[in-house]
This record gives sequence, structure tokens and C-alpha cells, in this order.
Amino acid sequence: MTAPAWVLFVLAPLVGELMSGSMPPAEWLNPLSIVTVSVLYGGGAIMCRELAVRWRKGWPTFLALGIAYGIVEEGLLCKSFFDPGWGDIGPFGVYGRWGGVNWVWTAGLTGFHAVWSVASSVVLVELAFPARRGSWITDRAFAWLAGLFMLDVVAGHLLLTKYRPPAVHVLVTVAVTAGLIALARRLSAPRRTGRAFSPAVLFWLAFAWAVGWFGVFWICPERHVAAGWTLAVLGSLAAAGIWGYARWAAVPSPRHRFALASGVLFLFILLAPVQEFDKRRTDNPRGMAAVGLAAGAGLLWLSRRIGRRAGA
Repeated sequence: MTAPAWVLFVLAPLVGELMSGSMPPAEWLNPLSIVTVSVLYGGGAIMCRELAVRWRKGWPTFLALGIAYGIVEEGLLCKSFFDPGWGDIGPFGVYGRWGGVNWVWTAGLTGFHAVWSVASSVVLVELAFPARRGSWITDRAFAWLAGLFMLDVVAGHLLLTKYRPPAVHVLVTVAVTAGLIALARRLSAPRRTGRAFSPAVLFWLAFAWAVGWFGVFWICPERHVAAGWTLAVLGSLAAAGIWGYARWAAVPSPRHRFALASGVLFLFILLAPVQEFDKRRTDNPRGMAAVGLAAGAGLLWLSRRIGRRAGA
């Protein structure tokens, strides 16, 4: 694999698991965990980008593939879409659960993986390697990566927990994933219909959208808002984000792309010290404040690098 592929292989799990606080620093001492999450997140992000590049498609294809990735991880590997006792699920095992599916959790985590785990990670690596716009891996490497990814998913499905969802749930999840991949290949890049905002405005819009997404996701169950309304608001936020991106943000400028990626990640940077000192956590969040500082420093370094290239 090329250098940007290796960087993405490492960065995607750091964003999806470490920055989010789902897998704090203490849990990164297990080599097996590092390998499995890297194959899952890094492999998934690389394959999503490779397919979009090889099909010569735009961001709608990439977004559809990111959604498919989120469904595979949470629906097939973790089975958290269906398991009411999943370790991180909390109230979502009851709140919004119908027909054996944790619907609010499903919506929230699918959006999280599509935007944070895949899209943000890929954008940052592409900005760090602006000259490497084409394919990052060979056909053989893609085949190996896909095989390892599938092995990771099957092993996780069988070994991660003892919970077994109904067969129909698994079959529908596989069918939806396959349908999204087929749809992704048919989608074309739409033309931007509005004038792009400045990078500073896009940064704060992306940050506000991220706050809205997780705010609705976490606050509504605590406030006992009807789950149907929560799903409706999350759906509206998703639609607004897609519409706004197509109208005001779908430009090739590195500064615009960086503003969007850093805007959604800025929420995790602010929450990092909060997570470290959260007395309600049952795991060991020690080191999360340092994670936030390191992430902020990394984004600042990339911002300055982008600025120097633009000036040159």
C-alpha cells in the first residue's frame, strides 16, 4: 500500500474509536484490539475511497459507501443494531426499540460512522497528500484488504458477544448493504447550485451540525422525548446536511474541505477532557484530555500546511 493508504489505515480507527472516546487510551495496549480495529476502520475507509475513485464518482457515492460501512460494522460485526444489551448502548436498548431493532441507536451510529469514521478521516489524509489523487492501493492489495475486512466482520459477529440476532435481521442487513453499494455505483456527482461559504463559516456550520446530531442523540432519551420524534429530527438533520453540502460546500478547495472535516472533529476535541473526568464512566478514560490536545495540534499542523501550499 502507498503512504497515504497506511496513514488512513491508522487514522480512521484513531478518529472512530480513540477521539470519540469509545476506546480510550488504556484499551490501546492490547495488540489484538489494535489489529482488529485497524482492519475494520482503516480497511473500510480505504475501500470506500478506492471504490469511489475507481468508479470515478463524487461525494454522493462516497457518502453511500460510508453509510454501508456503518451498517456493516454496527449491524453485522457488533450487532448493536439489534442487541439490547450491547456494552455501549445504555438507554438505547429500550428507547426506540421496535421489532427487535434499536432504531435510534441505528440512525445515530450510522451517521457517526459515515461522517466521522470514514469521511473525515479520508478528507484529512487526502489533504495531507494532495499529489496522490488517484488510487492508493493495487488490485491485489484491495483483494487482501477486503478479505481481511470480511474475516474481521465474521469473527466479530461470532465471537464478540453471545447475542445472536434473528436470521431475518442479518439477511436484511446484508441486503441493505448490498443495495447501498449498488446504488453508490450508479450515483453521479451533482452540480453545486449555490455560492460556497467561506472556510470559517463552513467550520462553524459543521461544528453546529455535529453538536445538533449528538445533542439530539443523547439528550432526547434523557428528556423522554418520543423516539419517533427523535428519529424524525435525526432524519431532518441528515437531509439538511446533505442538502447544505451540495448547495454550499461541495467545492474542491482544500481549505473548504478542511473546514468541514475539522468542524465535526472539533466537537470531540472539546469533549475529550470532559470524558476523562466523567465520574459516570465505567471504563478507564485516563488520557482523553491528552488525546484532545494531540488531535488539536494535528489539525493545526495540517491547517498551516494547507495555508502554506495555498500561499505558494
